[in-house]
Amino acid sequence: MAPEYVSSDVMNFLVWRYLEEAGQAPCLIVHTVADSPEGYHKAADRLQRSWIGHNDPEEEIPFAPRIQRNALINLVQDGLFLDNLESEVKNASYLKASIPCVTLSNSAQKSPRYTFGSDHGPKYSLQTNETREPKPKRRRLNPPLHKQDAEVENGLTDDSKRIRGGKVKRKSGSRASRMNGETTDLDTNGAIQAHTTESAVDDAETPIEIEEELIPIVDTLTIGESQETEPTKPQDLLPNTTFCNVVEAGSHLPYVRFSPTDPSMLFLGGENALKMCKTTDFSSKEDGDDNVDINMPNETYEIETFCWVTPGAAVIAVSQPLESDEQVAFQSRLVWVTDWGEETNMLSSVNGPVYSLQYQKSTNDLLCLSGGERSTIYVWQLTRFGPELLLRKRADIPIYDAAWIGERHFIGGGVDIVGCWTYTFSGTMHSINPPTQVGWQNPNTHLLRLRVSAQKNFVAMLAENMREIAVVRVDSDGARRTLQAISKSRVFDDVINEFEFSPTSTALFATLFRSGVIHLWSAPNFNEAAVPSYQFSMGNQASAMTFSFSPLGGAIAAAGYSAVMIWEVAGERSQGADDAKARWIWPDGDEHWKCTPAEDDDRDWVHSLSWDADGKKIAFGLDGQVAIIRLGSSTAGLVM
Repeated sequence: MAPEYVSSDVMNFLVWRYLEEAGQAPCLIVHTVADSPEGYHKAADRLQRSWIGHNDPEEEIPFAPRIQRNALINLVQDGLFLDNLESEVKNASYLKASIPCVTLSNSAQKSPRYTFGSDHGPKYSLQTNETREPKPKRRRLNPPLHKQDAEVENGLTDDSKRIRGGKVKRKSGSRASRMNGETTDLDTNGAIQAHTTESAVDDAETPIEIEEELIPIVDTLTIGESQETEPTKPQDLLPNTTFCNVVEAGSHLPYVRFSPTDPSMLFLGGENALKMCKTTDFSSKEDGDDNVDINMPNETYEIETFCWVTPGAAVIAVSQPLESDEQVAFQSRLVWVTDWGEETNMLSSVNGPVYSLQYQKSTNDLLCLSGGERSTIYVWQLTRFGPELLLRKRADIPIYDAAWIGERHFIGGGVDIVGCWTYTFSGTMHSINPPTQVGWQNPNTHLLRLRVSAQKNFVAMLAENMREIAVVRVDSDGARRTLQAISKSRVFDDVINEFEFSPTSTALFATLFRSGVIHLWSAPNFNEAAVPSYQFSMGNQASAMTFSFSPLGGAIAAAGYSAVMIWEVAGERSQGADDAKARWIWPDGDEHWKCTPAEDDDRDWVHSLSWDADGKKIAFGLDGQVAIIRLGSSTAGLVM
């Protein structure tokens, strides 16, 4: 077996993991942020950002799953033991080969290369039952630990613990782990208790007894940040707003979507309203003069779903009434819109309502799922000569959502199970392997929606009760795909309004709860005991109703009725309204933007949020209103 070698990624990961584990120590009496476990986490965050950016090392580094806890400490301790053993072997070999029964002088003996001695200095950290002399107070960037954000319990924030600024109390010493939801205790001198000679020889991976005390690490990883400076206030985005008033008052617009290829083009769709708007003219507060009405063969229709495809083109699933003498029936049709809405062609009629439309850029294929319990799968290839039907097949199990997981592979979920299928150009479809049990807590659970990670290696699924999430891993081996449930699903007390994967991370996904709090999770570590990697809250005065990742995943935006907030996916694990990089707050009493329904309006208002392709604008849709918000200078440095 070839020997292991140390690369910069290996060393960076070991140091980063050590800092993460050191930040999970028990509660200490602290006088500065740098003296606390927070100091370790800040050092880990700065190392991560300067080394690998916003991506999670646990997800990005291939060897991460094979690295055990306390790996750096164990590695150093094993190295010291072997260094000492090497010196003893060399001394013994020299004596045996040259002068038997003669003892070497001290000057002739081979000493270990690494010697620290028995005095390792004073203990720099105290347990809670000890005292220490007070230090002069220094201004801190963050509030004390006992005033920081909420403890996350079962995916919920206890509203009774909320305090000003949208933050809530967290138990002292608790910390969200990015590994497996576990906590790590360190020893008296900040290191793991030393291996004995016997244990090092017999089993280098034997669990090590851990003590309870922590030394502070001097925060030397200050990348352009000072503990002495006051936190910057969020950028006010309200002056950078243009309103896109292109539909009649009271119209329902559930679809507000920027084009993924042209940052100026915006699609607006709802009941009896389809428009393409060009948003480059911000000379006035009323935008939308340069827009195109998408013509439909029938003036009465509702949108079932929408999907951008090739540049300047989209496919829209609409439901239209078919009147007869006996009753009114509805027919679902797919409409292919090209040239930014100038041309409209009927693509096909389909069986039953359309549940999913998914476009795959690499093959130019469009996947359509319709029918529900009597599911039908369609695949078209969108060529320059027009759409070509590749597949029309009735599924042998009910499917309620589907998505691509490979060039000719897609996944679908039904009742209790998910399956993976592939198809050929000849129009045949077959299951790659038997359907996989999702692992729902209750039997006969229907899937509501599923989402696939950017690398197509994880699938998150939401149950029809909107309180249960399950995660499945997708293993690829050439043309073969294998599905493996990560663990049993997790049931939350709160309703999940939305969930989505980061557009760039291999396994980071977010859930938006009805209480208005957003949690970010690591898919490989998701289970009943996992804690979120990040939590974002708009505070007591504004709950998040929708959210959206920026195009590069470096930021996340959330919107309520009268507010939009943007946070960086980095830094503190729990962030409130005051931690946002930018905010859009509509003033009370200004009727230009209606924030609350009228007394006689009993409809459910629809919230939409969409970033443009460059990450420089956000479209905020509330019922029939659309605001185009340009981002300010404070967000210019974010990896959008």
